[in-house]
Amino acid sequence: MEENYSKNPKGSLSRWLPVLGLTCAAFVFNTSEFIPIGLLSDIAKDFSTTEAQTGMLISVYAWVSHCFLCL
Repeated sequence: MEENYSKNPKGSLSRWLPVLGLTCAAFVFNTSEFIPIGLLSDIAKDFSTTEAQTGMLISVYAWVSHCFLCL
């Protein structure tokens, strides 16, 4: 039984909604994970630390969040 989705635009939209949802989720996740790298020098100034120490802090945060994501 073959369905033709080109005749039913509402059906084709409902098929793409999960893809759009995953796209938005991936954008939000990647943006929230990569913004601290772009703001590294500003974060270092706020914490009164070197950029190397702040980079290590962000790396530790990334590892901890990865470990909890795997649970």
